[in-house]
Amino acid sequence: MLETNGNFTTVELKINSLKPIWKEKITTKGEAIKKAKTIWLIKSDVFNEINPLVPILTKYLLDIQKSIETDFNTKFKR
Repeated sequence: MLETNGNFTTVELKINSLKPIWKEKITTKGEAIKKAKTIWLIKSDVFNEINPLVPILTKYLLDIQKSIETDFNTKFKR
């Protein structure tokens, strides 16, 4: 689960659209597929009221704070 106090930014976002969405109410369900030290892979399924699945999204998130700490520790570790 993503920490609510974390600082994240999107590194890559990929959307595979199986059907166009127009003026419909949608909901998403996401899960973390893989978590490394600073990068997370997130998969989200998008649903509308009629069809069970519309697009599939994958997203790589970078934990900014952990990335800074890791980079700092690597450069200045003695």
